[in-house]
Amino acid sequence: MKTRIVILLIVTFAFAVSLYAQDSLKKFSTNERRIAFAKKNIIMGLRSGNTGLMEASLILIAKIKMRFPEINITEVKTVVDSIAFTNSSYALQYKAYLASNICAYPEWFVIDNTLYNLETDWFFASVARRLQQKMLATEPS
Repeated sequence: MKTRIVILLIVTFAFAVSLYAQDSLKKFSTNERRIAFAKKNIIMGLRSGNTGLMEASLILIAKIKMRFPEINITEVKTVVDSIAFTNSSYALQYKAYLASNICAYPEWFVIDNTLYNLETDWFFASVARRLQQKMLATEPS
């Protein structure tokens, strides 16, 4: 139920923002517009202060980066890193840390349906396990 409410909020929020963002996005191609629109909405979700919306935004940016590792999300990663270091909720800090690692090392999290289709807590638990495996298996250079 909580997930449905968060998704409804995100969709409503995205629709409202799209009404105002139309003119500024006309100069980009369709894919560039979609990416710019998504990044803008994710940043607003991350800055909202609503824990559920922030978690949903963290998952969304992680999944976008997993699916499209070539896109530049520097401004979103800056906000994610800020949450990872300064948020008052340790659980949200940890989830932001995991999302930040996906953004930094998307090749470690090659998209597969087992990870991509998981719910919030299972998604972050699976990411943490995969990150642990990669960190322990990687030799220092």
